[in-house]
Amino acid sequence: MVQKELARKAVHVFAGVVLLAVSRWLYVLYGFSIMHFFLLFVTIGAVLADITMAATKSSLPIFKQLQRKQEKHGIHHHTLALLTILVLLKLIDTRIVAVSALMLVFGDAAAAVVGKLFGKHKIFHSKTWEGTTAMLSVSLFSAGIVLGVNMVSISMAVAATVAEAYSTRISDGITIPFAAALVGYVITSVV
Repeated sequence: MVQKELARKAVHVFAGVVLLAVSRWLYVLYGFSIMHFFLLFVTIGAVLADITMAATKSSLPIFKQLQRKQEKHGIHHHTLALLTILVLLKLIDTRIVAVSALMLVFGDAAAAVVGKLFGKHKIFHSKTWEGTTAMLSVSLFSAGIVLGVNMVSISMAVAATVAEAYSTRISDGITIPFAAALVGYVITSVV
């Protein structure tokens, strides 16, 4: 079970890095609209793949090996994350959304890996202090790289960490970027 979860996180990180890198490249070279169109195209592909797999009660080989029980005949974690990022990009500053995506890709993976391999002190459900600390540390680092270490980056990291810790019934592909971006938006609007 631990190996399957670690494999899932490795695939999520790889896919996240590719999407973030291509999105950044498109943003720098061609601007927001082209980057957004690319992400929309990828998201539509993910939604269609999920619909097809649910309708045919089948799965692509990579999904079959890595999907969780609740994803077998429904929407996958990555599709929910893409939909969330797309909506946030239309509403909130691109840098804030990019940081929230980094927190999802790297912070969530760090929480899972550290929690599964080294987690000894349970907080609740399957969450551990060790995994939660890894989420906070990696989220702070991710935000610090893009925004610098300030009230916005620290608050976003805390929001992402709390969202990850409490995401048991709702996909953290929604809650992590949404919570981090919302907090980032509120603080940048007030300050």
